[in-house]
Parts: sequence; C-alpha cells; structure tokens
Amino acid sequence: MPTASSRYTPRQRALLARYVSNLDGNVYAIYNLPEEVVAVIFAYVSRSPRSFRENLLRLMEDPELDLLAGLPAQPQAVPAPGLDQVAAAAEPDADGGPAGVAVLPPGAGAGDLAGSAAPEAAAAEGAATAAGSVAIAAEKARKFHEKWVVGYGHASVAELAKAAVGIEGISRLASARLETANPWLSFIEYSQRYQMPARGAYVVPPELEAAGDPELLAAFHRVQDVTYGAYEELFRGLVAYLERAEPARAGETPKARRSRLEKQAFEDARYALTLAVQTNLGMVGNGRALRDAIVRLLSDPYEETTRLALAIRAEVTKVLPTLVRYAEPNPRIRAGEAAVARGVDEALRRYRDVRAVASDPVLLLDWTGRGAGNGAPAGGPGPVPPASDGGRRAPAPTTPDEQAALDVILGAWLAEFGSGGWPETADVLARMTPAEKIALYARAVEGLGPHDPPPDALKFVRYRVEFTVSEANWHQLLRHSRRMHFAAQAPGIEHGITVPPRVQEAGLAPVLMRAVDAAERLFFRLVRDGLPLAAHYVVTNAHRRRVQAEFDLWQLYHLITLRGKPEAQWDIRRTVHELARRVMAVHPNLVRCVPRLMAVLEGPGAGRP
Repeated sequence: MPTASSRYTPRQRALLARYVSNLDGNVYAIYNLPEEVVAVIFAYVSRSPRSFRENLLRLMEDPELDLLAGLPAQPQAVPAPGLDQVAAAAEPDADGGPAGVAVLPPGAGAGDLAGSAAPEAAAAEGAATAAGSVAIAAEKARKFHEKWVVGYGHASVAELAKAAVGIEGISRLASARLETANPWLSFIEYSQRYQMPARGAYVVPPELEAAGDPELLAAFHRVQDVTYGAYEELFRGLVAYLERAEPARAGETPKARRSRLEKQAFEDARYALTLAVQTNLGMVGNGRALRDAIVRLLSDPYEETTRLALAIRAEVTKVLPTLVRYAEPNPRIRAGEAAVARGVDEALRRYRDVRAVASDPVLLLDWTGRGAGNGAPAGGPGPVPPASDGGRRAPAPTTPDEQAALDVILGAWLAEFGSGGWPETADVLARMTPAEKIALYARAVEGLGPHDPPPDALKFVRYRVEFTVSEANWHQLLRHSRRMHFAAQAPGIEHGITVPPRVQEAGLAPVLMRAVDAAERLFFRLVRDGLPLAAHYVVTNAHRRRVQAEFDLWQLYHLITLRGKPEAQWDIRRTVHELARRVMAVHPNLVRCVPRLMAVLEGPGAGRP
C-alpha cells in the first residue's frame, strides 16, 4: 500500500500536516480549516474518486492560493499545545457580539494550537502565509455554498459545517424556545439546581417595554422582587429543615453535607422563580440546523426570541459566512400558525365540552398495537409483578396490544437477520406463540448495561403521551427533543402548580404561594391589558403546562435510565416512573423483561423525592 512518502512530496506532506492528524491512516482528524472549507471538500468527496486529503491538497495547490511557497522541504515536528494555549483558544471573541452571543474562534481545536518547531521568525512567516491562503480558500468555499447550498438547495452540504455559540442573559422562556427550535442543536444550560441566580437578573419582555406603561412596568419589577424574595426565604428555610431532617451520611464531612443539603434546597426553592429569570447556554450545531433554527426563531411571536435569532445569525456568520446569512423570517410560518390558531379557537367555541376534571400528570393517548385488544381504554397504572426466584423475571401476563407491538419488533428482526420477505415474516409471526415472542425479546435486552444502546428495532414501537407538568419539569423534558416530538401549550396558570414535597414537609408552602399569587395577579392584568406574551414571563417554575409528546420504546429506555434513577431531579423522576407504569399496563413485558429498567423503577428512592 502506498505511503505518504511515496504519494506526496516533502512540501505536500508539510502542508497536509497542518490540517490532518496523519497522512497514511484511513481515519484522520481534520483541523485548522474554516468550517465552510471542510464542508466544501467533503462535498467534493461525494462526487470525486479522490480522498479528502487529496481534494484538500488539490485546493491548496491552486496557484491562486500558493500554499507551498515558503514551506520547508521536510515536514517539521508539531508540539502538543499547553493548557494555557487551550484555555486561550476557547475564549469567546473579544467583541462580545449582540445580546450576549459569542462564537468560539473559527476552527477552534487542538490543531489551532499546533506550531512549528522551526525558528520563531520562520514560523510566523509561514503562519501568515497560511492564514492568507486559507482566507482565499474560505472565499472559494463561500462561492461554492452560494451556488450549491443557497442557489440549488443542496442543504445536506450545510450539515458538514458547524459552529459553537455562547449565549448569555436570555430568559428561561427564550431558552426553551431556542432548545425546541431544531432537534439537531446540542445544548448545555445554566442549572438552577446547583446555584443561586443573582437578584435582579431577569429579562423584561420587550412587549412590555414597548407598551409604554410605567405603572405596569413597575408592577413587573415588583413581582420579580417578590418571587425572588420568596426564593431566598424558601432556600434558607429548606436548608434549616434539611439540617434537622436529613442525617449525615457515613464518612460525610460537614462541608460535604452542607453542599448536599444546599443542592436539595436550590432544587426546590427555584419553583418560586419566574420564566423571566436569566439563563446562559452553550450551543453547538451544524449549518443546516442553525439556519433552520434561526428561521424558526425569526418567525417566533416573542420579540426576545427574534432578537436572539438576529444575534445568533450575526455571530455565526463570522464562522459560517454563507450558510446562515440568508436565514430570514418566514411569513408563511407565521401566517400558517395564525390560521391554525383561529381555526382551533373556532372549533373550541363550537364544540368544546368543558369538563371540571383534575389534570392527569401522565395520560397515555396512543401506542403501537392499540386496538388489538378490541378498543382497550387509555393506559392507566398497573401492578408490577415481583421478580421470580433466581433474579430473572418470569413474564407477566401479556396483552393483545403487547403482542401486536412484539410483532412489530420481531418483524424488524426477521427482516434484518432473516432472508425472506413479508409473506414469510407474517407466517412466522402467526405461528410463534406469545411466550416464544416474549422469550426472544427478553434474550435481546436482558444483558443490556446502563450505557448500552437498546436494539434499533425498538424504534418501531411508538407512544403518544399527554403530560401536565411543572415548568421546572418541562425544562428538563425538552432536553430530549432530539428523539421526542413535542406539542407544548404556552406558559400559563390554568393547570395549577406543583408544590415540592420537601416544601410542604417543611411548612413552607405559604411562602411559595405568596410568589405564585403575586405572579398570577400580574398575569391576569397583563392579559387584560392586551399583553399575553408578556404575561408568560411571570409564570413561575411551579406552574404546570400541558405538553403532548411522541416517542419510541428506544427513547423510553433512555428516559427511564437517565431520568428515573435516584440522582435525577425528583419532579421529572416522578413523571418518568408514572410513565413507565402507564406503559406497563398495555405493554407489560417490554419494560419488565429489561433488568436495567426494573433496577431503576424498583431501586432506592423510587417512591419519593
């Protein structure tokens, strides 16, 4: 097999070494190149027999770039970066950018920090040459994207370039809009579970500022002050209560115990805070996801989110100059949503039958196999049979709905591992007994560890659920938007509140109710004065909202494993455990046969916060 020594000249090797991690292997990392240049060269690969390295070399040897000029005849050693260099490279742009949005340096990565072992003057000269030439390459990439991505709609090319964005000082309301704008964006967000927000760190809704009503604006500031005061009082009261109620753990130092109790207090006190409170996020996304999210947010009804979208577009354009530049508001999105809202309002006025019923926190609306049991009702909680002797669970009595779901899973396996088509698959499924189907499913899942992905065939089994959960709970659920589809109602107060059990036990519920009462009074006033969007900012984390979610059995495994364990926040853990009970009422063995899931559902802390 030819090696780099035989394929490339010494100068070519020196050039490539600046941008790829090795010259001979079939797998190599790529760095030091603008993201749009990387995307273009990958696009070349899809239409060319040349490799990425060969296409890169061809681009760099373009006479217009002249990257070979001044390079040494032999490749030079590249030292590893120091920690101080890594930290420096990760700093956001000094300019800051609008609305607290900053983009990390283009192409940031270990390769950016690599330097030549040649004398400093030669290294500086080579770096200057390379920088100018890469800028020309970036301009060539821009023209490519203008033609193929913008002009011809080849959006898949845009997925090959990415940007990392820092976002600060936006409201919790806006962060939720951003995090659900596109499922292929990745986020990390400031957690109110582990730290105390600063007093006064909240966003005033632009709609309220534009109203020009000083008295209403002053009322908004008063509510933020009242709710934050309740938050501080809840925090202090919860710490004092937990110091009395929670014994020290074996070997736990006083400092460690205090930290543990404060975390629990932060977790529950935050239910008094409003959606106006500021948060910070880190976001990474490819060009296509960023562009689609920007279009969605520019078409959003909230002024804060449209301003945020403009800021993101301005900053990301510095890294991806072409791919998001033409992201504009889509009037058809707004017009379509307005038409749907009018139609829904008309349907509700004509046909709604108002029912005075309590909000069910988890209602299973639909599932794979529903109807196989001749119209079984929506799933309610059912008993969980105990494990049989030896630790391996005996199958629970199955249901027609579960057998239909098992046929979907086993049908996928018969297609994947067998050789026949559907008639043969249908015949096999018809002849297998229910016990045989459950046994085959159990063999596939019983050995899964906590970090093992479930079989892909489980993605064919679907569930649709209505949740009625606190805003604190919802902000955790929405982190799963990559594999869950949500239809969420707007923030509101009509579904009541969630009172954390520890707040109730500590006798602090009146403190939380003081915050809720102040928020609700202003909510009604803002709606009455024609500012419903501004009213959403005074909804507290305790207030509940309804959310429909659609997901698969594969995702249910992930939810139970991550959000059902004792370390998870109590509110979402309670929701996930209830969801598991609902699913087990219609598909008892799809959860029961999985030891890793049952260890969570029956493990420590399963019944309380």
